[in-house]
Amino acid sequence: MCTELLPAIRKRYGTAFALLEIPEVLHSEMKVGDHGTIYFRDYRGEKYDHGWNEGNGGGAGLGTELSSEMVQLLEDLGQIDVDWLLSLAVGKGMTLPAFDLQDWLLSFQKRKSPALGLGISDNEFKQAEEFIKGGFQLRRRILATATFIRGI
Repeated sequence: MCTELLPAIRKRYGTAFALLEIPEVLHSEMKVGDHGTIYFRDYRGEKYDHGWNEGNGGGAGLGTELSSEMVQLLEDLGQIDVDWLLSLAVGKGMTLPAFDLQDWLLSFQKRKSPALGLGISDNEFKQAEEFIKGGFQLRRRILATATFIRGI
């Protein structure tokens, strides 16, 4: 998927993104690894993998820089025209799974008791619930696959 999707996005959007960098695919080998291997040009910018620790707090050691950059990354992803993306041959395979906001809201509501037990106030929980409900009115969404995030 990356061997077709990423070059198409790079070609269409070029330098339109403020922070998001679409990696350049150098080549791929389908016989290497369990699912094939894709080779990208080495990225020389800021990386956060040094501060990530799955066994001890995840990204807690990263501070707030990454979270503020995530806002910009989501804005950049929001520029990608998903209708265009899905019209590509590689896009046909991305229409299968879909995020179900209604189902997620029901799941969220079932977690109220544990959330209150963690110290989240009833008012904070209600605010979060209203925020989620507001998502039903939005036309812009962020969609993801296991290998790439894209937005509309």
